[in-house]
Amino acid sequence: MKKTSLFIVIALTLGFYGCGNKMIETETFCSERIIENDSVNFSTKICIEFAEKGKQAIIDSINSTLVSTILEVNFDGTRIDAINRHIDIALADYQSSKTFPAWEFYEYIDGFVTFLNENYLCYQYNLHYYAGGTHPLEKIFYLVFDLKTGKKLTEEDIFTLDGKENFWQIITEILSDTALYPENKTYKLDNVALNGNFSFEQDTLIYTFNQYEIAPYSSGKIDVKIPYQKIKEIINVDLSQLVK
Repeated sequence: MKKTSLFIVIALTLGFYGCGNKMIETETFCSERIIENDSVNFSTKICIEFAEKGKQAIIDSINSTLVSTILEVNFDGTRIDAINRHIDIALADYQSSKTFPAWEFYEYIDGFVTFLNENYLCYQYNLHYYAGGTHPLEKIFYLVFDLKTGKKLTEEDIFTLDGKENFWQIITEILSDTALYPENKTYKLDNVALNGNFSFEQDTLIYTFNQYEIAPYSSGKIDVKIPYQKIKEIINVDLSQLVK
């Protein structure tokens, strides 16, 4: 009988981000669990970069959002416990499935900071997931935090009252460029809502559609990169703060 059970927990301090006269320190926690035997084929590895040092209320707000959004559990202040609770729930769901033990389960999550200044923290997490079916899912999600409040920004926060509708028009215009998106004839843009999956770069707003949102699985994720100058009239925030 083949039997393997592996449980690993790692905590590494990796990030030190200077923001003017401030310093934000981050710490990445990883947990991995592999169970393989005649009836179980379960594998998961999760690494999350958490905020550690700064104004406590802001740090707590950011970490609480990371845990509730990425791990879908309540945050009690203990980072590694939150990761392991997510893994416990995934294992229990897998073992209680009607198709168990006929299929394998794996989930890999990697969350990390992509951009930071004194005003905003941009975060990305990648999800690679399989729970039966013809193929796995690979998705990328973004979160943007206001460092004055620690709150996650939504489209309602960054766009003017009419800005969201105009923004969607800008997106569809960009996606219609066959040179940039040669498969755009397969895109289904009618009755598609904005998904809130955006992030900032130094001079660009990135908007991402994951598999199946507007295109077939084979198209993968679709990134729409929009220069700030193109949306400056419909955005609610001071663009100069985004690019410092």
